[in-house]
Amino acid sequence: MNIEFALTSLPDASMRLRKLARWLTETEPDQAIDSLDTNLRATRESAVARQFALTFVHLLLHIRPRPPLPGGPLPLPDRQWLLPDLSIAQLIGAATSREDRFLSSLLRDAFAPPLPTDGRPLPLHPTLEKVPLGTRRERARQGNRAYLQGLLLDTTPSVVELLGANPRLLEAGAVQIASLRPTHPLALEAILLSQRWLAHEGVCEAVLRNQAISPWLSRALLPLAPRRVQVALPHLAWLEASLRMEIAGWLGVPLPEKGELERIERVQSQRVYPKVSKAEDVPIHQVDLADLDLADLDFADPPRELGANPEF
Repeated sequence: MNIEFALTSLPDASMRLRKLARWLTETEPDQAIDSLDTNLRATRESAVARQFALTFVHLLLHIRPRPPLPGGPLPLPDRQWLLPDLSIAQLIGAATSREDRFLSSLLRDAFAPPLPTDGRPLPLHPTLEKVPLGTRRERARQGNRAYLQGLLLDTTPSVVELLGANPRLLEAGAVQIASLRPTHPLALEAILLSQRWLAHEGVCEAVLRNQAISPWLSRALLPLAPRRVQVALPHLAWLEASLRMEIAGWLGVPLPEKGELERIERVQSQRVYPKVSKAEDVPIHQVDLADLDLADLDFADPPRELGANPEF
């Protein structure tokens, strides 16, 4: 049985993670990279390939290096999920030798050592400033909907991870967490540690819409995103030019012209967002996705042609 069908046959996420980690360690690097490329490109047509891609991204989220977090650590991965440094280096080398810029950049960035500033916390929302971290973490574990609703504006990665693992968290709450800004880049990774939300296209789309997303996560989520979102990503002016070029190359779509990007930047720079001065100024409610950065792009329908510009 090949690895794709083996993962599909396993009922538990932790079993799939162990199986894939062992396969990546024992398989020849060139063969592993070939399977990764094939399955990541087939996620829209094959449920088996999508399960493979989900497990691969889930594994990266769990085992990639993390900086020290003052707000409490994220869960440590099972030792059986870890890849030896040699295996990681061989996979990166195989992707590089194949001139697979997308996969080599994804793996290199995912396993890059974190910077000391990566774990720096953001200021808390005014409604949460006086609530101790231990209290927020305990409430994130509970089933009280009022507590959960009050924590949807928390950007502390360890709190967000507990919220994502809470079975009482609803879709609207997960989308709000993924859409919140400003937010911590590791908070976006924390909500996706739950495979329930990693497999949810609405949550993945909201994470891709968020300017706080790390470049490696933009690449990792690309195969899991709906096609209409994929073809719009190269038009995002706030993404690094090299990343937009990689995404366009991987999708096989042309990059937007310079004049179009300048127009997008002007539109986005003119958007005005309300500023919070007091806790009572902003009610806690579901974020309106129409007020996000990518709202300037029409995500309702894909462009008529791959080279066509999205409507604004």
